[in-house]
Amino acid sequence: MYIFLEPVAVQSKERLYTLGAIYTREMLTLMKKNIQQGNYRLRPMFQETYAKIVNVDQIGLDENYFMNINFEEDYEKVSKLMIDSNTCV
Repeated sequence: MYIFLEPVAVQSKERLYTLGAIYTREMLTLMKKNIQQGNYRLRPMFQETYAKIVNVDQIGLDENYFMNINFEEDYEKVSKLMIDSNTCV
């Protein structure tokens, strides 16, 4: 079992992937404060805290594993990438 003492997010050259990040209970207070202020973005929280940012190259994964899928077109794009790279969807 792992106990994370700091939040962890994955970053590529182009973006910080916060959806699949590891959050700590301590961040909950900051999240509530941000929501009350109408700020729903997660990215600034990682800049305001002592978060560990891990580059995709450090963990040996392609950044396509972290793509957001919000629309059917996104799913189709990811599916095509997975089929082309011979990876299961």
